[in-house]
Amino acid sequence: EKKLNTKNIIIVGGGTAGWMTANILAYSLRDIDISITLIESPDVGIIGVGEGSTPALRNFFDLLKIEESDWMPACNATYKTGIRFNGWSTIKGYESYFHAFPSSLDIHTQKSFFYNAQLRATGIDLPANPSDFYISAKISEQHKSPLANQNFPFEVDYAYHFDSNLLGKYLKKVAVNQGVKHITGHVNDIDLASNHDIQSIILKNGKKIKGDLFVDCTGFKGLLINKMPDIEFVSYSDELHNDSAIAISTPLSRNKSDEQSGNQLGNQLGNKIAAQTESTALKHGWAWKIPLTNRYGNGYVYSAKHVSKAEAEKEFKAYLKLTSNEINTDDQETPHENNIGIKKAGSENNEKIRHLSFKLGRNNKHWQNNCLAVGLSQGFIEPLEATALLLIQQTVGKFVDAYQSGDFTNKNQLHFNEQINKEFDGIKDYIVLHYTLNSRNDTPYWQENRAHIKNMAPRLNILIQGWQKGLDISKLVHKLGLHEHYPIPSWYSILAGYGFFPYSLQTPSINHVTEGFEKSQDFIERCSLNFPDYFI
Repeated sequence: EKKLNTKNIIIVGGGTAGWMTANILAYSLRDIDISITLIESPDVGIIGVGEGSTPALRNFFDLLKIEESDWMPACNATYKTGIRFNGWSTIKGYESYFHAFPSSLDIHTQKSFFYNAQLRATGIDLPANPSDFYISAKISEQHKSPLANQNFPFEVDYAYHFDSNLLGKYLKKVAVNQGVKHITGHVNDIDLASNHDIQSIILKNGKKIKGDLFVDCTGFKGLLINKMPDIEFVSYSDELHNDSAIAISTPLSRNKSDEQSGNQLGNQLGNKIAAQTESTALKHGWAWKIPLTNRYGNGYVYSAKHVSKAEAEKEFKAYLKLTSNEINTDDQETPHENNIGIKKAGSENNEKIRHLSFKLGRNNKHWQNNCLAVGLSQGFIEPLEATALLLIQQTVGKFVDAYQSGDFTNKNQLHFNEQINKEFDGIKDYIVLHYTLNSRNDTPYWQENRAHIKNMAPRLNILIQGWQKGLDISKLVHKLGLHEHYPIPSWYSILAGYGFFPYSLQTPSINHVTEGFEKSQDFIERCSLNFPDYFI
């Protein structure tokens, strides 16, 4: 064990990752006599076309006692009840499905979903698209807000969409108010002790900043963590193809039904949106669509091995129905921190399209010596399930727990690294399943992704085999430890959502309960009447 001095914590790198880290540390260690300083380079590009999150982000704001009415308008934020997956499956009735966030209302419909899905997996023809069994899916489909009317005392869980550039700026103000010091400067060199501990950061202007604990939020460069001994990168490229992305923002347009019907209320209130992230499969990857209050964030995540940058851009423009004179092209080799896409200052009617490249995987160690890596410096999993901020929260939160319970020594360093690796690998496994379950045959990209099933983690193959046997996979998910990363409904949703069932189906017999679907539909429809339209 090595006692670590906690008087001075130095965070290198700003953005969402840096300022989120600063806030968590400042709040968690507020009763300890420490100084927290964040060094931010003026040379790093700003990224912020639009980003999604998981419901865990609500916990972050609750921790800091920040109201939605304060931060959401400042970050052009909107609500998100889940993710709509379009075109990943070609099976009739399952070309689209909704991955919902949980709700207390689900207890009335989820049992029917699990029952139907389990029987359909054995060849019984019962409806089992998750979109039909969750109130969150209905709210999104009807362009409603997840905040129910006052007379309906049930909450639907939700996450957020936001401009990550604006969120970083907002969190900076919060952190400074918590006492975090801010220095603008470019890191030129790092002064290491003989035991490889970092002693100080040397800026471009020659200023030396000493510290006791250093947090690396410098993105893929990993300026600090890569100076530590025994740091190795564990690649996910054997399981995940995508290594590139294109990003652009597009204007919001009024809801077509409002325009056609001449709905004056709709025109007065603004645009009506679906509180969802859309993920639509294209030829060599997938496109995201994220609604903000002032525009849509769009992106195309693809495999450079399967399509050239020029062809990917052409395909994406066609998908968005954009003409060449509406956009400019620019390159950005690596995304800054956990975000994909760069916000262009100036007119939103002539946005730049950005090309990005990244590597998928994680470090074998996230905390080594007196250095902690957070954000892209520790690893990156493609943004399919919007888990980047979740991993930041978990990394910093678990670090604080490990650090304090270890009496501010590196006593718990090994266990901490094992925990974070487990989190990364668990999320990666769920994302891999999206690709191996696809049923598209239009390009080699999709066919090869499906063939990657042989490279999957063994526990995923065990899960799939159990599903095909018609087992109650609730127990199997627990047994395999998969519930630690995604709840049981998420595993049912992805397997059923893709229509991963036998091709030949039998008509239900008298022994099968068939009214569950109709009852669920009626319940959800009636509940949805208590949620207002979502105008922004």
